[in-house]
Amino acid sequence: MINRLLKGGWGLPIILLVLVSGITGGFLRTGCFVFPGQGISMAHGLLMTGGFMGSLISMERNLEMKQKGWAIVPILSMSSAVFFILGELTVGLVLLILSSIGLIAMVYFQSMNHPKAGKWMMLIGALCWLTGNLLVYKSNMIAMGSSWWEAFILLTIFGERLQLSSERSWANRYLAVLLVLFGIFFFGMFLPFHGNGTIFMGYAIVGIGTWFLVSDLHEGVLSNSSENRFCKLAILLGYTWLIGHGIWLLIGSSHPYFYDVLLHTFFLGFAFSMIWGHAPKLLPLFLNLRGTVFYDKLWWGIMVFEFSLASRMVASILEIPPLRKVFVVINGLVILLMFIMLLVGLVAKVRRMKETNYLIK
Repeated sequence: MINRLLKGGWGLPIILLVLVSGITGGFLRTGCFVFPGQGISMAHGLLMTGGFMGSLISMERNLEMKQKGWAIVPILSMSSAVFFILGELTVGLVLLILSSIGLIAMVYFQSMNHPKAGKWMMLIGALCWLTGNLLVYKSNMIAMGSSWWEAFILLTIFGERLQLSSERSWANRYLAVLLVLFGIFFFGMFLPFHGNGTIFMGYAIVGIGTWFLVSDLHEGVLSNSSENRFCKLAILLGYTWLIGHGIWLLIGSSHPYFYDVLLHTFFLGFAFSMIWGHAPKLLPLFLNLRGTVFYDKLWWGIMVFEFSLASRMVASILEIPPLRKVFVVINGLVILLMFIMLLVGLVAKVRRMKETNYLIK
């Protein structure tokens, strides 16, 4: 029954609630609002990277598993959010650790069936998620896990991108260059962060973002389909944010808002742009449907998202706290609005397919 609920898309409203709590925690951390919610504020990063992104990735990986029991993996990561909200960080972290172990197992078995570079990259990403969770559990310092969570998201998304590329594509011809760049990135992670670590990681991330940007541009970006243009633009914007993230690693270490800009150029700019680029085609899979949930109003959502996030970054770099808070709120609300719009599109698609008897059973 649990597996049917998750593969039937019922996990998506739960993930939306986790996203609401994570964004609320972000509002509290930046001082946009003041009300009781210390647990949410302290666990903002855990809610967004583990409770939300970890659950979404685990649900997506669970789609490829035939055995019903694997549904426990996203259930564990979703359940962690309850304890983070209550301020029970230790219990929530234990659930995230168990979920990340489950994700490693899932991706390992999938990589055995399809031993390609993309799958192995996702497996290393899952290992990074576990490493970050263990470091936070051991140190009781959320900052200890941020670089490893970044590696988790980075490797998972780019593993997916490589999976979608053909064997004769530009990406596969120059795969060795990408692997070298990731090697430099991991080398930097093991160096002192405020020393040479940021230099190696920064140059590697700029190179990785540029590599994928060139790869997608090489495959072509023009299309007669509004949906394809939307998805491609969102993905290209994600690469652009990633390159900006790498540049900030190289030049911004002495800035008062260094960590704010650093974390949010990646976890919002890169990660959410990539989510918007993949979600219209991914969400129907949770209901075993063909097609997409794209509709033209999503253009307004992504434009406001990108503008508000860029404005927030500018306000942070220029050190204008009141303006920064305004755009923190706008950006957080538009993330929720985009996710709700996508779910509305999914519900509308189900209704249309029921009416025309094309629902796949």
